[in-house]
Amino acid sequence: FFQEYLLDAAAGDEFRITLRSTEFDAYLRWGTKDGAVFTTLGEDDDSGGDLDSQLVVRAPAAGRYVIRVSALEPGTVGPY
Repeated sequence: FFQEYLLDAAAGDEFRITLRSTEFDAYLRWGTKDGAVFTTLGEDDDSGGDLDSQLVVRAPAAGRYVIRVSALEPGTVGPY
C-alpha cells in the first residue's frame, strides 16, 4: 500500500516533500530503486505537523530518485 513518484535530480538539488492527509497517518520515504529493490535514503512520519510527513532532502548524486507515499499503518488508504 504505497504510491511512488519518480524525480530526476542533479547532484546537490534540494527538495522539501510534504505529505498531508486527514484520512491516515502520513508516511514518506525518499530513496533510489534498482529494478524492484528500493533503498531508503530518508524517511519521516510526523515532521509536517500533526500526522503529516515532511522531508527536506538533498540528492547526493545526479540521477533518478523515488518518493514513496504511504500510511504509517499497513493497509490504511485515503486521499492525500
